[in-house]
Formats: sequence, C-alpha cells, structure tokens
Amino acid sequence: MLLFAFLNIGLALTLFRRNIVRFSYTNSVKKILTFAIKNKSRMLNIILIILSGIVVGYFARKLPQVKHVGSVISLIIMLLLFFLGVSVGANEQVVTNFSTIGLDALIISFGATVGTVLCAWLVYSTFFRRKGKNS
Repeated sequence: MLLFAFLNIGLALTLFRRNIVRFSYTNSVKKILTFAIKNKSRMLNIILIILSGIVVGYFARKLPQVKHVGSVISLIIMLLLFFLGVSVGANEQVVTNFSTIGLDALIISFGATVGTVLCAWLVYSTFFRRKGKNS
C-alpha cells in the first residue's frame, strides 16, 4: 500500500514536471467553461459560484469577519456529513446490504488511513524533524 502511494506520487510529479511548461491557467479555465457550457449541466453554476467566492474573498480578505469563515465552513461540512448519513440510513438497499458494503468500506478506509498515517510520518521524519531531538 505504501509502495503504491509512492508510485502514484512519483507518477504525478513526473507528469507535472513534463506538463508544467505547457500549462496555461487561462487556457485551462477556458476549457473548463467550454465543457460546462457544452454539457448544459450544473457545472457552470458551480464554477461561477466558486469564481465569485474567490473574487469576494480577494476583496474582503482584510475584513475582521473573514477570520470566522473557517469555523463556518467546518460547521457546514459537519451538517453536510450528518445529512449524508441520514440519506444513507434512509436508503433500504444500503441498509439491507450493509454487511457486505460495510466490510468492504471498513477494509478500504482502514487501508487508506494506515497508508496516510505512514506517508505523513515518513514525510515528517524526512523533512520536518529537527536533528538532535528524539521523538
């Protein structure tokens, strides 16, 4: 699992290095907006909401109320997770197949958690641990 994570990181860095010269921010935004308009989906609305939030955040970044945005976002994410749990609990197919789905989800989440902790520990011990201290 750890080896797989490092291979993915290595592949991503290689692709990033190869494409960094050809990367154009405005061209990418143009492609995303074109895709959203062609598909006539809610994607354009989502992109416009995000872009408007960026613009508002840029101009309002010095206001003291902006300091509380992180707390509000955390609260909203907790509410979204709660309502996601309510919708999963209300779905009869999920509840009846929970033993099968639950075991697979438990194995995948446990593996992902262990892999994340190991990678974080490796990065911390390699780059951030001070020399001479035993931790």
